[in-house]
Amino acid sequence: MAFQHVHTESKAAAATGWLSPSLMSFLNNKSNLPVLADESYIPERILLTAQESVNWLARNPGPWVLKAATDYSNGGGYGVAFCWDQKAGMATDVLDLIKSCDLLVIERKLAIKTNWCFHFSVDSKVKVSLIGVTEQVVTPGGRFLGGWLGEAVPKPPLDLVVACTRLVERAAGMGFRGCCGVDAALLCSGETKIFDLNFRINGTTPALLAFGALEFSCGMWRSWNLEMTLKEAAHSILSAVQSRRFLPIAIYDPAATDNGPGNVQISGIVLGGDRKAVAEAAKKYETGFC
Repeated sequence: MAFQHVHTESKAAAATGWLSPSLMSFLNNKSNLPVLADESYIPERILLTAQESVNWLARNPGPWVLKAATDYSNGGGYGVAFCWDQKAGMATDVLDLIKSCDLLVIERKLAIKTNWCFHFSVDSKVKVSLIGVTEQVVTPGGRFLGGWLGEAVPKPPLDLVVACTRLVERAAGMGFRGCCGVDAALLCSGETKIFDLNFRINGTTPALLAFGALEFSCGMWRSWNLEMTLKEAAHSILSAVQSRRFLPIAIYDPAATDNGPGNVQISGIVLGGDRKAVAEAAKKYETGFC
C-alpha cells in the first residue's frame, strides 16, 4: 500500500506501507531541501529555532517566507507564513506559526516571474519520469489558487528541468517510489530556483493527468467555495459541463462529514482554446457557474 503521508502506527502500521515513514518524513521536511537540490538552485535561507527566529527577524529586513521544519507533510499553505514588514510588528499568522514549531526555515521571498510545478513519478524499477509541468496560480500574498495546463504553460528552461530531475533521482536513490512535485521558478532577475518539495500527489496532478485525455489546447485547474447545498452546486455547474467548458475533478460537501454544514467546494478544469478565454471563464466562475 502506498501512503502519501506518515500515519500513526495505530492507524497504519509501518510494515503495510510501500515507503518507510522515516523516509517520507525526511523528504517532506522543508529543512532538507539542500540535501536534495543542487546548491545553485537553493534560495537564500536559514534554519533556526522558534526563539532564535523572533530575534533574527527583528534584525533582518524582509520580506521572508517562514516554513515549518517538521517531519509531518502538509499542503494548501499550512505551515507557511509571510513576514512582510517587521517594523509594523509581526502578523498574527507569523506569531502563531513560530509558537507552533520547534524549528523554522526562513527563506528570502522570491521575486517570481514564472512559477512552475514539475510533476514526477518513480516506478518500482526506479525509473524517474516527468509526467508534466503546470504553471502555478498564486496570489501576491502567496495563496495557491490553481494551475495552468497545456499550451497555456510557459516552457521552462532546460537547465531547470534537468535540476528538478536530478533532485527526484536522488530521492529515488534513497528509496522513494510514487508521485511527487517540485516547485521551481524563473525569477525576475533571470535566475532559476527550486523552493519547495512535496513527495505526494500535488494539487494539480489529477487535473494534469485528466487534461492529457482532452481535446483542448489550454486549461486551468481551480477550486471554488460555493455558499449552497451539494444539490444546488451540482446543478450550477451542469451547463458548463454539458457545453464542455468545465470538467469537475472533485466535489467536497462538509455536511456529509464530521465537519458539519459549510460551503461546498468544487474543483475542476476550466477549458478553452487559449489562455485569455480560459482566464475570462475562470474569473466569471468566481461568482457562480450559471
